[in-house]
Amino acid sequence: MRRPRHEQTNATERALLLAAFSVALGFGALIPVLPLYLAASGAGSPWHEGVLPVVFLVAASLSAPLWGGLSDRAPRRRVVLGGLAGAIAAMVPFLAWHSVPALYAYQAIAGVSFGAVGPVALAMLYEIAPAGGQARGVAWFNSATLFGYFAGPAFGGWVVSLAGDLPAHQMVLLALGTQALLVSIALGAVSSTTASTPLPRDTPLRDEPTVKATQENSFVGTAVLAAFMIGAFEIGASLYARSPLHQGSSDVTGLFMACSAGMFLAQAILPRLPPQSARVRIARGCVAVSALLLAVMAIAHTPAALVALGGLQGIALGLATGLLNFEAAASRRAIRGRMVGYQNSALNAGQAVGSAAIAGAFINLGAAGFPAVGTIALLTAAFVDVRWRARESPSEKPGGRAR
Repeated sequence: MRRPRHEQTNATERALLLAAFSVALGFGALIPVLPLYLAASGAGSPWHEGVLPVVFLVAASLSAPLWGGLSDRAPRRRVVLGGLAGAIAAMVPFLAWHSVPALYAYQAIAGVSFGAVGPVALAMLYEIAPAGGQARGVAWFNSATLFGYFAGPAFGGWVVSLAGDLPAHQMVLLALGTQALLVSIALGAVSSTTASTPLPRDTPLRDEPTVKATQENSFVGTAVLAAFMIGAFEIGASLYARSPLHQGSSDVTGLFMACSAGMFLAQAILPRLPPQSARVRIARGCVAVSALLLAVMAIAHTPAALVALGGLQGIALGLATGLLNFEAAASRRAIRGRMVGYQNSALNAGQAVGSAAIAGAFINLGAAGFPAVGTIALLTAAFVDVRWRARESPSEKPGGRAR
């Protein structure tokens, strides 16, 4: 007996959310295990610890628009399934060859897989949502992805504590294998769904206008800025808390727990925003608030002050990224996959640049680097806003009229 449509939709939503969570988990699962493995293999340079996560982000950034564009021409479900299969296959190099280069291969393949699953799952969630419920679907997607990012390091730490007596390469295999098992469950769940959302055959792509700097893709620059602030705050707050404030691991954990709580709170706010709100402008305002919060972090001298800043940063950046994901998913169906791919690419690239920028500023300027980076981000956000307003036609401006 065939299930009712709403039950099929709910099952598809759950499968896609599990897929987004499981591949995002792989980003941080290796982080707690890496120092042990690198030390055991004689490659204990901190350089590897910093570069390996960046490989994941770069691979996801480069591949996401390509996967998204493919999903505009083929059933999106097939692209998600291919990405999940790639996430499982990513551990094969390390299975065959226990080495640091094999870990780089794993991060590259896992990043490419995330580039396929993340944005295309978002496009599908938007398309299968009932009328008026798209914001809820986007908010659930954001929450699943964020939960995966934050749960990854916790999961890796759990593996280290549970299997501390195992050889380092076996701990890596345990972490990768457990995550691959979760991805396999997601693969089975997605394959059992019926929603594929292929491009309608009566909608030729050649009739769609070329994607350019219009209201349809204006979010890309803002997405880079939002992700830049995420990377800048994550790395900057961690460096500042440990030195010069000399805070312990529990204080740093509390700081990021507050940031995580703020991000999840922002997802609860997202579905309650007016449907016709100026999403990109609100997002740019949130980025400006985040830049100001980064600038004043240099005068926060207590754990409580840093936790408060972390919570506020989480709300601002969680709302910004949620709105931008919504803006991307709301693009025309014929280019929706490509737009969410660009959005995902911008977020990954911006985070990598923000992390590097704040680390360099802190090393060279100390705490004074925070207001310097925050001011640059604030000025850039203002420049992007002015440029966008100048591009708007009279019919697109609030209260404007077509000529």
